[in-house]
Amino acid sequence: MYKLYKKGLDFISAGQGFMLLILLPFFLKGDTNHRILQSKLELSLKQKIKRMLKHSSEMNIDSVVNQKIQNLDDKCIWFMWLQGIEEAPELVQNNYFYLKRKFGERVKIITTANIDSYLNMPKVIFEKWQNNFISDTHFSDIVRIQLLVTYGGIWIDSTAFAQENIMTLVEDKDFVIPRTFPPGANGKTITVSSWFIKAKRDNAFLKEVQKKLIYYWTRKNVLVTYFLLHYILIITSEEMNNYLDQSYPIDNTLPHYLMLQMRKKEMSKDDIKYLMNQFTIMKFTNKHISDIEINNYKILNSLLQERAGHGKSTD
Repeated sequence: MYKLYKKGLDFISAGQGFMLLILLPFFLKGDTNHRILQSKLELSLKQKIKRMLKHSSEMNIDSVVNQKIQNLDDKCIWFMWLQGIEEAPELVQNNYFYLKRKFGERVKIITTANIDSYLNMPKVIFEKWQNNFISDTHFSDIVRIQLLVTYGGIWIDSTAFAQENIMTLVEDKDFVIPRTFPPGANGKTITVSSWFIKAKRDNAFLKEVQKKLIYYWTRKNVLVTYFLLHYILIITSEEMNNYLDQSYPIDNTLPHYLMLQMRKKEMSKDDIKYLMNQFTIMKFTNKHISDIEINNYKILNSLLQERAGHGKSTD
């Protein structure tokens, strides 16, 4: 019920309060109607964002924005922790050092101190981030898209663990992004995630996504929804002949399985190790809601340290 309450507040803050009020009777009639309500609200929000971005195609992005500053190819693996890896949580450090162990100098970490040595961020975006109109989370949305448009390569969130084989598998693919597929996608408006993206430099789809992001933040100081980038990805795909449907398939459901299990119940080291070996890519979180989850993450981190060759194992 808390998640539904939080979802309701999110839609009110996004200006969807009237629609929520109209559909409120569904809210009180079980899980099926909850899903119907969420779908209706998401569709309404999607239409609102489309209207907000109606004239984004008329916007011209200065050519210098996507010019390379460094002579890098599209083999780069992009990882971001603005405060620097030394200040990152244990999970983030373990994910980073695993990638460094496997891929060496291909892994580039983006921080507040070095971002301008990689990107020519639009001035208005940079200033709004510095003045806290754009949060670090949503600034990272803009950064990941600009990095991939400018250089190409693989973006991986700091809380995602990708084993060597999946990173190697997608190297020669034009575009890869996690998606939810039918039947799980049935009735969902947002069927894409952005925590892992592989793209060639100057990818036409991401250039359109970038234009919409910059257009939005040039004109707005308030976030319409936490999932702004996800809505823009879906909207842009629809405008480009369902581009996402033509991309290399990476499932967005199974990578969350271990994270969700660790949130629900106590798990042994053998349990976590077994599940880690089932999936080539996994999404975790730094936000823990119980002592059970905290203890599970202690075990997870000890296993990640072994793979990263960083720090001491708790064996």
